[in-house]
Amino acid sequence: MTYGFSFANALRGICAVVLAGTMLSGCASLAGLRETPRVSLVSIAPVDFQIFEQRFLVTLKIQNPNATDITIRGLDYTIDINDKLFAQGVSGKPVSIPAYGEGTAEVEVVSTLQRVLEQLQSLGRRGAPSIDYGISGHVNIDGILVPIPFDYNGTLTVPGSEPGKDGEQVRQPKAIAI
Repeated sequence: MTYGFSFANALRGICAVVLAGTMLSGCASLAGLRETPRVSLVSIAPVDFQIFEQRFLVTLKIQNPNATDITIRGLDYTIDINDKLFAQGVSGKPVSIPAYGEGTAEVEVVSTLQRVLEQLQSLGRRGAPSIDYGISGHVNIDGILVPIPFDYNGTLTVPGSEPGKDGEQVRQPKAIAI
């Protein structure tokens, strides 16, 4: 038996890969989805700080650009801040999103002390009143067998730091509750 290169075997392998890709991309359309849901970051708030692990409550906005309602059964996601890995998380809380609508999901992410310190150093060096972020992962939707990937990049502006004349920062007054 020889295991040399065979054009027929290579052609079969390429056809199998193309067929599998077509089937996976067709799963979303079989369930009535023309587009994947859009997932973006709304806020990050610290929840618990331990020496080896930091937890943050993250609010995600999920938009459904399709003509059918969807129920998201699970999410796995990674958040990058300023092009560096910040935190990762998973959620099994169901979220129902109406057709052409949006909803929010509050989820927890876990980070390490090293990642948090790297982000603080990066923010100090940047001096910019905004934070570039990326969120990517997969959503598991009822009726679709394979997880659907998502990837979104955006910018969060630090509250109270609006650019003024000649690029100088203007501090906005803060409301005080009495």
